[in-house]
Amino acid sequence: MAETLASILESMGKLEAGQDAILTELKGLKERQDATDSELKRLAERLGTLENKVASQCTTTSSTPSDTLSSLNDRLTTITARCDDAEETGLGGVTYCFMVLRMTPRRTGLALSRK
Repeated sequence: MAETLASILESMGKLEAGQDAILTELKGLKERQDATDSELKRLAERLGTLENKVASQCTTTSSTPSDTLSSLNDRLTTITARCDDAEETGLGGVTYCFMVLRMTPRRTGLALSRK
C-alpha cells in the first residue's frame, strides 16, 4: 500500500510538472498572440490612412474616364501621324540613296555587290 501511495504521489508530481510546463507554454502563446493582435491593429490603422491618402489623390488629380480616354486617343493620333511622317521622310531618302547606288556603273568601282 505504501508503494502504491508513493507511486500515486510520484505520478501526481509528474502531472503537476507537466501541467506547469503546459501553462507556461500557454502563457507564452497568449503573450505572442496579444503582441500579434496589437501589431495587426496598428497595421490596419496605417493601411486605412494610406487608403484615405490614395483615395483623396485619385479624386483630385484624375478626370472622368471618358475625358481620359479622349485625351489618350488624341495623343495616340498625334503620335501615329508623327511616326507616319518620319517613315515617309526617312524611307524616301533611303530609297533614293539605294537607287543612286544601283544606277552607278560597275566600271567605276562604286557598285556594292557583284552579280
